[in-house]
Amino acid sequence: MPVVPDKKVEQIEFAEQHAPVWAATPTAIGLTAAQCTAITTATTTARRSYKEALAAREASKAATTQADNDIKTMLNLVGDAVKIIRHYAESTNNPNVFAAAQIPPPATPVPAIPPPQPGELPAGINAMGTLSVEWKASPATAGFDDSTSGVLYLVRRKMNAETGFTIVGTAKPTHAGKRGFSSFTDSSLPANPANLQYVVQGVRGNLNGPASNVFNVTLGIGGGGGMFVADSSMGPDLKMAA
Repeated sequence: MPVVPDKKVEQIEFAEQHAPVWAATPTAIGLTAAQCTAITTATTTARRSYKEALAAREASKAATTQADNDIKTMLNLVGDAVKIIRHYAESTNNPNVFAAAQIPPPATPVPAIPPPQPGELPAGINAMGTLSVEWKASPATAGFDDSTSGVLYLVRRKMNAETGFTIVGTAKPTHAGKRGFSSFTDSSLPANPANLQYVVQGVRGNLNGPASNVFNVTLGIGGGGGMFVADSSMGPDLKMAA
């Protein structure tokens, strides 16, 4: 175990405690008076420098806080000025105002586009016995965040005895887990369903994207009584009104 501590403040305290003891009878412990004087002087200098360093550190923190506050005040004033300049340019219908203020004019709005067609729809039975349908929300060549931004997916289902598809739920793009895919869990299935058909369609505002192909699901009953997907396949394109 070291005699002199590791921490700076404890090292100074150790020297402050021992310097006067050693200076009292230096030759009795193998030191010289000159050594003890040097230790006493160095200890006093170290204590002063340490205090100055602490003060400088606190002053730096205070200065940083003050700078952050001043910058925030500045940004609020500058932001308000930019808003006023833009409003003045638009209200006077004078684009030269932007050039005079040396700020860029607002970007031209980009028209919204319909969501891409969902694809690659597999299905599976969950641990709770419910049926989940999954689909690829965006094509591989498109950016997932861009092509699915603001999109809501309508999930339609048709059972054997039904003549048309009915909306059974909605889903949003999934940004976590399996990237680029979304899913829907159908918890409204009746007991012992047989053949099912699903179709998924993306909607962005009042724009409808192309519907997915019809997805056929055939359910079976396993030996333990649980359901399993016996067969699933992509059917022909479903033609839906935009």
